[in-house]
Amino acid sequence: MAYFPEPVARLVEALQRLPGVGPKTAQRLTFFLLKRPADEVNELATALTELKTRIIHCTRCWNVKWRPMGLSTSRTSARSTVPDASPRASPRPARNSRADRSETSRRGPARTPKLLEPWG
Repeated sequence: MAYFPEPVARLVEALQRLPGVGPKTAQRLTFFLLKRPADEVNELATALTELKTRIIHCTRCWNVKWRPMGLSTSRTSARSTVPDASPRASPRPARNSRADRSETSRRGPARTPKLLEPWG
C-alpha cells in the first residue's frame, strides 16, 4: 500500500469500514473529498454528526425517529419523551403467520372451496 499522510490514511481506513467499500473505493472517495470545496466537506461532516446525535431507532417499530434537541439520550427517557413520528395514529397489528394473512386479505375473509357434488 502506498504511503499517505496520517489524516488521509485515517479517512481511508474509516471509509473501508463501511459496507461494500474496499480499499480502492475508500481511496477514491478520500481523494474525491480532497478535491471538493471545504464547505461541501464540512456539510457532509455536519450531516454525519447530526445523524448520530439527533436520530434514534424506535424500540417498538425499529424505524428511525428524530430526537428534538434538549432531550436526554438515555434509553428510558428517550422512549418516554420522543413523540411517535409515524404517520399512522395507531399501528397495525402484527401478522405472524400465513393463516393470519389469509384471514385478513384484501379480498375478505378466507374461503374454503366447495366440494364438487357428484353428477346425479
